[in-house]
Formats: sequence, structure tokens, C-alpha cells
Amino acid sequence: MTLEEKAGQLLMPWMLGDFAPAGSEDFERMAEAVRDDGVGGVIVSVGSPSEVAAKINNLQSLAKYPLLVGADLESGAGYRMRGAVYLPNNIELGGATLFPSLMAVGATGDDSLAWEMGRVTAVEARAVGVHLPFAPVLD
Repeated sequence: MTLEEKAGQLLMPWMLGDFAPAGSEDFERMAEAVRDDGVGGVIVSVGSPSEVAAKINNLQSLAKYPLLVGADLESGAGYRMRGAVYLPNNIELGGATLFPSLMAVGATGDDSLAWEMGRVTAVEARAVGVHLPFAPVLD
């Protein structure tokens, strides 16, 4: 790996979700960062699970080295990956699980609920290609 490639691997820019459809100027800018600048990963934002997975797969195919993909999934994958409707056919794209706030989970006093929330979030994140779910709330 060249010094420039090593430096690129330290970068993990944020990518808009629904607001950066494949082919848009914003998405092409991210594709260029992956393909030409060799960024090491991306942080994805909002979109339906199928849209997020498609964008991640597209970017992975452009990367010289596998990307590390993160997402802010504070209260489940549904925090960022919500359902949507594909027009003109009104096809429901589905959404990921959105849990109550972490304060509500903590108020139950049941550790197993928090553990299960983390497990489901991890499974759903991995299903769309997210390796690094920023969850539970850490800020």
C-alpha cells in the first residue's frame, strides 16, 4: 500500500441516504472518493434498507480495498433505514426495526431487553452491509 493509500484508509466520509440517489451528483462525489481517493470507509445515512444495501454494494464494487461501513443506529437500524414507497407502483420497500429510546429501555431495568435490542440492530445492520453500527447511543 502506498503512503497515499494508507492515508486514504483513515478517512470515513458521511454519505447522505435518500438525498443522494445513485447517479446523483452527491453519490458520484462519494463514488469518486472511494474509487479515486481510496477512502477506507463510509458512514451511511437515511434510506430504505434496500436503497442503503444497493448503495453500499455499489461503493464496495468501486473500492480497491473493502470499505468499513458505519451508520448511526442509536435506537435500532430503523433509526436511519426507514420504510419507503417506490413510485409509481406504490411498492412498499419495508423498513428496519425502530426501538424506543434508550432511556425507555433503561427504565425497564431489564438487561435482556437492551441485549436483544443490540442483537437485532446488529443483525439488521449486517444484512444491508453495515459493519460498524454506532449503537446504542454513546453521545
